[in-house]
Amino acid sequence: MRASTRIIAGIVAAVLIAAAVAAFAIAWRPAIAAIDPPDPQSFDAALVKRGRDLAAIGNCSDCHTPRGAKNFAGGLPVPTPFGTIFSTNITPDPETRNRPMVGSSIPPRDAIRRQP
Repeated sequence: MRASTRIIAGIVAAVLIAAAVAAFAIAWRPAIAAIDPPDPQSFDAALVKRGRDLAAIGNCSDCHTPRGAKNFAGGLPVPTPFGTIFSTNITPDPETRNRPMVGSSIPPRDAIRRQP
């Protein structure tokens, strides 16, 4: 191999490595830190009532409450052509939630599971 060919190959390799590192740096996102839930008494009573009314109007419990479970506890299987989707837990209660609140109630990554 000639010296000029080796130099060009080295430059190309360095550019490819730099591009891979840059792509990783751009695509990488740190995990969202868990937050402590706010005190329930810190919410305006009228806002809580409005949320309760909207949940009733929207029939949220139909998809987020399996039979015999606590309201909005999630876990109801919904079969779809691309796999079964399990409804998420949309309660703010730490004892009935599937996992701690993260960010603004982001659904878990494992909410969609493939059927066998």
